[in-house]
Amino acid sequence: MRRLLRLLKWTFALLLGLPLLAYLALLLINWNDQPPSAEALEMQRILAERPVPADEDNANVYLLGILAAEGVSPVELGRQQLDWAHEVVKRSWKDAEPWPPEPELPTLQPPRETRIPSAQKLISSCPSSEACLPDLAGDSLLLNDWLDSEQLLLQRYLALLQRTSNYVPPDLLDIRMTMPDYSGAFDGQRLLMAQSWLLMHAGDAAAAVALLNQDLTFWRMMQRESDTILQRMIAAAAIRQHFNWGRAVLVQHPDGPRATPASWSNPFTTEDRSLERALAAEWLFSKSMVAMMKADHRVPWEDDAIALFYRAPGVITTPLIRPQTSANDYAAHLRGVIDTSITPLRELREASEKLRLRVRSKQESIDASALLRDPIGWWFFRQNGLEHFLGYAARSNDIESIRRASLLLASAVAERIPDAGMADYVAGQTELIDPYSEQPFGWDAENGVLRVPLLQQEEPLALPLR
Repeated sequence: MRRLLRLLKWTFALLLGLPLLAYLALLLINWNDQPPSAEALEMQRILAERPVPADEDNANVYLLGILAAEGVSPVELGRQQLDWAHEVVKRSWKDAEPWPPEPELPTLQPPRETRIPSAQKLISSCPSSEACLPDLAGDSLLLNDWLDSEQLLLQRYLALLQRTSNYVPPDLLDIRMTMPDYSGAFDGQRLLMAQSWLLMHAGDAAAAVALLNQDLTFWRMMQRESDTILQRMIAAAAIRQHFNWGRAVLVQHPDGPRATPASWSNPFTTEDRSLERALAAEWLFSKSMVAMMKADHRVPWEDDAIALFYRAPGVITTPLIRPQTSANDYAAHLRGVIDTSITPLRELREASEKLRLRVRSKQESIDASALLRDPIGWWFFRQNGLEHFLGYAARSNDIESIRRASLLLASAVAERIPDAGMADYVAGQTELIDPYSEQPFGWDAENGVLRVPLLQQEEPLALPLR
């Protein structure tokens, strides 16, 4: 019996001692954090070099207040939200005090809740994410009624287009940051398209095209100066909606395409396509998530056995978190996505696939060195890999394909190309071609659509001619 008890004692000691020794070894290995790496310093430089505009010229401030109540300045409302956000992020994650109360903001009722049903039906017929052509020519009285009922939002949107910069303060690139309600901007853009169609219908093609130019110029600026991935994807969606609804303005008028906006002829440049600014800001955003984990903010301390049991895993893992090591690794991964995003378009499909395979391999393999020097960061990366960032890069780059295809279709209508001649017209293009393969787009005569290969989806986009 004594021998059995001794055996059980040693077995228990080993079962308890070996994990404890392993944990202490991990703790010693991870006792000192790394200094900032070259990639991390590069992210800091990118963030530091962002120009700081005045609030009056900052699209982010205006978007925060675009749905301000009548008589209230959108800029002032945006400032109030930023002031509140600054107060929130000043607080330490370990601060048990509640957040400062969110200000009660005088805002409009969301337009979609009060919109005339016929206008809502028109909007629903052509979402920004689909290949479509809204029937703006179907009822000009509807467009007038719609504009009359939402004139304030249209004026706000036109004022938004006058902003030439976008900037989110560095301290607000935090998990606690406040975001604009971008639905107001999408609604405003559709109102602008309705206004442009009516101007074209009235014979003022120059004014109609000027509105389209202003719209695309603004959203291209937003794409370049996006300070979060969300802003970047909002800009891409707005540009895609611009081409959908802009083509409806042009092709549904006999003389419309002859005045195609000049901005449609400007290719999206490497600067337009680069995710550098957005991912540098995303890197800073991720540091706030690690800081939250380090502070173990998920569950407050309580004199309660159940709460203590729930928080025990955090007590064990928190000392192993190395914020700068994780930031260094994340910066290196993001740098790879940034470099891929600016690969020449003809090489982008292959480069994206190579990076995707490399990321998957890293996620699925066990890197003993990374596991030892930063176990929590290693686990976090496995759970939250960067493959989705490649999807964001694809969505940004696909805008150039959509621009070329939209210009091609508008040009075909302007040149009075019959449906029967579209296959030859598309095949004869030398510039308005698929940027990835550098081959002409495909024409689907049966369905009357242009087939546009994209990176973000397996099936080509099907853009209707009319």
